[in-house]
Amino acid sequence: MFWAAPICHPLPLAAVLGLALNDHLLKGADLLPMAVTGKLSDVLGLFFFPALLLALWRLVYCPPRPSLAGPILVIVLTAVGFMAANLHVGFNAWLGSWFGSKLMDSTDLVALPALIPAWLWIRRCDEKTLL
Repeated sequence: MFWAAPICHPLPLAAVLGLALNDHLLKGADLLPMAVTGKLSDVLGLFFFPALLLALWRLVYCPPRPSLAGPILVIVLTAVGFMAANLHVGFNAWLGSWFGSKLMDSTDLVALPALIPAWLWIRRCDEKTLL
């Protein structure tokens, strides 16, 4: 079941747990500045979301083995979606109608380098699957 490899490991599960704890406990608790908790959510989400998208893509598409097409697609879609959510009013409003409002903040784009470890994680999972 290589389709689930990117998300069935303590590292991505810790990222999503950290995201949930940050969003529901730390934000607004005045333990850390809002700028820190906000960027922490962005970084953790940008690490986990491509892995989740890739697992869903592979579950639905059912490719016989890993290829570069899926990882490239999910990293690009995540980057474009994240940028659009923070820079495009219409996309942000559409996204908000599905998932709840998201404050547009162009400074969130500093979290985009979190896609690099996400890419490395996905590729590591694929390499281990091929062994």
